[in-house]
Amino acid sequence: MTTHTADSSNYDFRIAKVPQQQHATGTSRNVPLLRQEYPRYEYFRENLEPGFFNWTDTPTIGQIPQVATTYGYIDGMYPIINEHQLAFGESTCGAKLWAKPATQGGKALFDITELARVALERTRTAREAIQLMGDLAVQYGYYGAVWEGDSVLSEAGETLTVTDTKEGWVFHILPDDSGASAVWVAQRVPDTHIVAIGNQFIIHHVNLTDSDNFLGSSNLYDVAKRNNFWDGQSDFDFTVAYAEPFDADTSKITGRILTVHDIMRIQRDHYENTPFDLTQGPASGPYGNPARYGNPSHLASYDS
Repeated sequence: MTTHTADSSNYDFRIAKVPQQQHATGTSRNVPLLRQEYPRYEYFRENLEPGFFNWTDTPTIGQIPQVATTYGYIDGMYPIINEHQLAFGESTCGAKLWAKPATQGGKALFDITELARVALERTRTAREAIQLMGDLAVQYGYYGAVWEGDSVLSEAGETLTVTDTKEGWVFHILPDDSGASAVWVAQRVPDTHIVAIGNQFIIHHVNLTDSDNFLGSSNLYDVAKRNNFWDGQSDFDFTVAYAEPFDADTSKITGRILTVHDIMRIQRDHYENTPFDLTQGPASGPYGNPARYGNPSHLASYDS
């Protein structure tokens, strides 16, 4: 099982059902520029009110070859699950390298949302999805959620939790140092473990010879050595090499097997009855609202 949260006041949180589709031989799949704000896609002018906003079609920044059949899936601000029960969770992460997308002064074609959508369209298992996303990012380039301003490094990387009916994996990705490819790694979560990702890479020791538990790009070590992120002699730690040092464990063993209802209960929690209770204090308003909103001087606020 996997789940995730995405906090924003202006993102497009609508859920859409994308049906299974058949495609003619030789056709291409468009790759749009990342947009998560409402509306995340703009295509049909007849559905838009021109008096409200000067709508423009969602720009396509490149294409890849299409496949004969694409699977049906549930889409959202981030893609969710396909007809084969392949599912994703997501967490944006800081990284030491960043890139710009094609048409925006850069060379990279894919962000994390389009990588995940292609994976849901074309794969059935977590391993297949990870390998496809990694291969596409290496071939066509990867860019993060932000490519302008002071926060490019804080959102340059991404993590996906990738699950199917039998396995769960953690997938990390960031641009390489050319701006036209990517570096990625994935680690299998043991069956009795749980993972929590709070906008930080968490994979540390990597052993690509252990294909049962690790997958990764062939440039994983070379890019780190070339940029002096790793000396080539000490034990390789992915998180230390490609992000700010973070010492949290990759996963923790659970006291028992968790159920869907356990995960739902966790997602409903707002730290009630703890010192961090978001339903208490002046910031919660008269009705105990746990939501917190930023302002021009503070991007986020969690205190009372």
